[in-house]
Order: sequence, then C-alpha cells, then structure tokens
Amino acid sequence: MFKEGRAEGSANKTTILEFMVSDVDAEFARFKDQVEVEHEPKDLPWGNRTVLLSDPEGTHVALYTPVPEEARRRFNGR
Repeated sequence: MFKEGRAEGSANKTTILEFMVSDVDAEFARFKDQVEVEHEPKDLPWGNRTVLLSDPEGTHVALYTPVPEEARRRFNGR
C-alpha cells in the first residue's frame, strides 16, 4: 500500500503514534525483531518507561508504561 518512497504527504516526519501498554519491556521483546528500534526502553524524568520503534513504512510508534504510583494515577482510567 505505501512502501515505495513511503507516504510523504507534506513530508511531515514528526508524527508519533503513542500507546500506553502494561509492560514496555515485554512489548519491546515481542516487537524488536520485526521493526526498526529508534531507542530501546528507557525511563523518562516524569515517570514513564518508553520505547520508540518505526514500523516497516517508517511510522514512529512509541510505547510507554507509567512506572511510579504518581504516574500511574495520572493515567488511571485511560
């Protein structure tokens, strides 16, 4: 559907799809051999553990897990 030259639209390559998951490390282990790894799992200053991947079409996909209790409360119910 997109592969050749990838969808470029206005050549905006700043879009990142972001998904909250229950375990970033488990999802990283599941996907790491199927997609391009932009950065491996790491902890961010505001309490999320995150990984950034690119799918075969070049779309950036971030997965994150709120780690400390304060961060989990912020996302409770989402």
